[in-house]
Amino acid sequence: MNITIEMYGRLKHVFGHDTLVWKTEAITVKDIYLELCEQHHCVDESNIIRPIIDDTFCQWQSKVTEYNVLGFLPPASGG
Repeated sequence: MNITIEMYGRLKHVFGHDTLVWKTEAITVKDIYLELCEQHHCVDESNIIRPIIDDTFCQWQSKVTEYNVLGFLPPASGG
């Protein structure tokens, strides 16, 4: 299935996109995120990143369908 993924904050730079379509057989948010990390050679930061499905915060174990928009929100800082 193809999943639309939105990156927020510094993750836009880490993954090189603010929005991308990801082809996957994975069904959980965590598995999709780990695929992205492996493909982009980045560290798993799921302990500090909040996952989002269709503009609503979700759990890492949540299941994703082809019709969902998945997002990853890192912690924010600044003033």
